[in-house]
Amino acid sequence: MYDEQKYIEQNESKEIIDNVFEYYKKEYSPLTDHWQKLPYDALSFIREQERIALLEKDTGIQVKDKRVLNVGSGIGSFDIAMQKYGADIYGIEPDDLEYAIAIKRIENKGLKCNIQNAVGEKLPFTDDFFDLVTSFQVMEHVQNPSEVIKEMVRVTKKNGIIYINMPNHNSFWEGHYGCFWWPHFY
Repeated sequence: MYDEQKYIEQNESKEIIDNVFEYYKKEYSPLTDHWQKLPYDALSFIREQERIALLEKDTGIQVKDKRVLNVGSGIGSFDIAMQKYGADIYGIEPDDLEYAIAIKRIENKGLKCNIQNAVGEKLPFTDDFFDLVTSFQVMEHVQNPSEVIKEMVRVTKKNGIIYINMPNHNSFWEGHYGCFWWPHFY
């Protein structure tokens, strides 16, 4: 089903893989029996390639040479992929463990690390700094969504793009846990 060696060959150390599994076990094992496949999805470069292709298609821009902010970097997979695509990527991640994993992963790959341990309601960047601001499956976790959006607007250049992807709470499918659920049942 899943091939751990595939991730090690992508320069993921055994220590990183173990840390990611520990994180997902702690956070998701009480919620779903399928938690063990979530770390592989989070570590997947193929998933991030697909995400970038969709982002470029939806926005009509190429990410290469763009200054991009990722609000909610998680364990850094999108940030790593964006660097490989030539973007000048910055990120924020408020969860201490995910932030630590992201930093270690990026440093282990010899890439530039621009992730800060911060929240979306108070972005640590100057006005009109980014060409593109992204947020994937994050807005449903923030304390104050309207403040996060105001901050995104503030740091985005004139004619820049803000790209937010989040779950549809009217759906019968819960994407975080990969299961059927009743809409608005939370």
